[in-house]
Amino acid sequence: MLWEGDVLTIYAMCAPVLLMCRKFSPTLLICLGCLLYLTPVITNWYLLSTVEASGFRMIWDNSYLENSSADLDLIGLGMMYEIFARALGMMFIGMGLYSNGKLVNIDSVNQILSRSIALLIVGILLSGVGLVWTYLNDFSTAAIIQGNLANTVGTIPVALGYVGLLIWWNERTKSFLLKRVQALGKTALSNYIGQTIVCLSLAAVIPQAWLSRSIVFLLIIVIWWLQLFVSQQWLKRYKFGPMEYLWRCVTYRRMMPFIVRQN
Repeated sequence: MLWEGDVLTIYAMCAPVLLMCRKFSPTLLICLGCLLYLTPVITNWYLLSTVEASGFRMIWDNSYLENSSADLDLIGLGMMYEIFARALGMMFIGMGLYSNGKLVNIDSVNQILSRSIALLIVGILLSGVGLVWTYLNDFSTAAIIQGNLANTVGTIPVALGYVGLLIWWNERTKSFLLKRVQALGKTALSNYIGQTIVCLSLAAVIPQAWLSRSIVFLLIIVIWWLQLFVSQQWLKRYKFGPMEYLWRCVTYRRMMPFIVRQN
């Protein structure tokens, strides 16, 4: 973990469960994934009906440290479960879809496009309902939690819609940008670790007052374009990103070929 709240911590917690369940049938994986992912909707609704909504705000701004209570402990436990369940649930869904071939077997490029657009529309509408509800209730703590319930349900179709669009893009064209994005995906872990180190280093040397939203947005664009360039150049010389290579060596317990042989 390179920083407090690093998503890799959650991934590491999910990994043992995924390994134990990797031989489950695709249907079971998808059903378990949906069940796990959606249970926080029920638990959060229950918490909202049984404890004071202000308790959520205390945890968000860390003031719970001075106001410990059984309700706050219950809310904190619910939030921890939500993070774990959402991550593990989406991973199960992805494993199931990959296992049954739905993510790799394409019958029709136009069909995948129409399905992706339909999924995005459904997901965005659900998320929009949550946003409108939160806005109409003046962004109160209860409204934020209630609105997030709709957003949680809408995330699954939105995620599947984005995956479908990427598959459609990959099947339809072999553009200059697509090749760079493919290289970026093949070195995703290395890029994540690299950008984390770069951003932490910049945050340590750049005064916080300078880091306006526009500056942060500019840094995101610069780092992303650098990754698009560097990833493609790296894969011309090596078969994997550095972190991906180490991961494969540990997984297969032997040294893997690393350098691309030039003909």
